[in-house]
Amino acid sequence: MHGIGTELVAADWPPVTTTEARELLAAYGLVARRVAWRSPQPLSAAALVQTDDGTVFVKRSDPRVRTAADLAEEHAFGDHLRARGVPLPEVLTTTIGERAVSTPTATYEVHAAGVGEDRYRDVPSWGPPHSLADARATGRALALLQQAAAGFDRPARRRRRVRSARCWTSGCATAPPRSSSWRRSSSAAGSPGSTPSPRPGPARGRG
Repeated sequence: MHGIGTELVAADWPPVTTTEARELLAAYGLVARRVAWRSPQPLSAAALVQTDDGTVFVKRSDPRVRTAADLAEEHAFGDHLRARGVPLPEVLTTTIGERAVSTPTATYEVHAAGVGEDRYRDVPSWGPPHSLADARATGRALALLQQAAAGFDRPARRRRRVRSARCWTSGCATAPPRSSSWRRSSSAAGSPGSTPSPRPGPARGRG
């Protein structure tokens, strides 16, 4: 996985497994077949999962980084952007209408897979564009984001400490998530949406 700098480091959190994805996605009425790709980003565990109905993006966060309420704010912002023309994958809902699933050790969200070629998915989020054309595309995407964000008036978010994967072993997070009933332990989390990546290619989760 990526470190906070440019070096690669061993992952300290448990990766999203097929069994974990299968249990989670059952709450969405989906049958998971396999994990097709795992994100190397250091601030959460995420994966593309193949299901009987296509590929979805599953993201697991430490609940002390993102709660269901935190995700509700992010999804509402994404909803605002999407309504103004920013191409964002939909955030999927469970069979009981929830947009995030919470357990004592994890907060999950599930997105539709992005459309297009994501040439930056295996490089650090904070790295520079690979070409002048990509840099210009990034600028255009940021301009679109700024324009589309106008009118989204919400109170400032509460401050939270950023936690990396190393919290799993250093004691700053609870134990890795274990098998549980997603339907019983889930909690509601607001409107659909997802924040866009300014990089070229399909929008996806970062961090």
